[in-house]
Amino acid sequence: MLKSWLRKLHAATLARGTVQAHASAVLDDQPESIGKQLEIVHLLRSVRDEQSLAIVSLDGQAQSGVTTLLEVVQQAKALVFAGLSDAGLTERLLAARGPVMVSTSCDQVYLMFEVEGLEKTDYFGRPALKARLPKTITYMQRRDAFRTAVPPDKEVSCTILQNAAIHPTAGKLVVRDLSVTGLALADPARVLDAEYGKVYAARLDIPRTGAFDVSLSVIHVSDEEPAYKGAAKVRRVGCSFVDVPWGVRIRVQSFVSDLQREEIMRQRGLLSHAKMPPSA
Repeated sequence: MLKSWLRKLHAATLARGTVQAHASAVLDDQPESIGKQLEIVHLLRSVRDEQSLAIVSLDGQAQSGVTTLLEVVQQAKALVFAGLSDAGLTERLLAARGPVMVSTSCDQVYLMFEVEGLEKTDYFGRPALKARLPKTITYMQRRDAFRTAVPPDKEVSCTILQNAAIHPTAGKLVVRDLSVTGLALADPARVLDAEYGKVYAARLDIPRTGAFDVSLSVIHVSDEEPAYKGAAKVRRVGCSFVDVPWGVRIRVQSFVSDLQREEIMRQRGLLSHAKMPPSA
């Protein structure tokens, strides 16, 4: 029922003619906002039921934590989140005067909202955090597991280890877009044998997040249109992660959420060309 409600919500957005093609073909919609309390409660209960990861951070701060939404109490207009493993970050969030930013997802919809009044609480014997129900939620329908274009100033690289054994730089490729399920690589020199189903051992290097060993399976290959007339087309190799460890998924999701949050704030006019720091 809730997923059907989300689909209707997205259909209403389409009917208002707000959908525009993004230059990177990653975003399906411009961000929209929900301001009715009943709709907010329904949406957040769906997030709770899916047990989606939620990234919490102070606006403009580099550090962020990962949690899940445990309960939505409509009568008290309150949310309950699982406690964070980082005690220092928890104290900084509790001491903050401004709102705390939360980004999560539900049924292929990316969500972002602010909560205030954060305080410690107990949830059936487990440490938890309570906050006031948000006044609005910004949402953006996405495809392909929230795959997000990686801007040049936050370059993510991926080294194909088989090629690196032959030559140190032969397999170092730029990541065009990224999600928790996979990535797209720019392969201008065509160093990859990009046959469907081919599996590569690789090392993913994300700024200020770390380098991780991953396995990549080739799922599609295409030629990007050149950025300017007369330039050669660049081969784009789409890959899915194979058995990616849970800890790596969390780190990748945190970085992707930062990029999504920046894109939404830019489109809402809250951010120009200023750079927002990625999660630590």
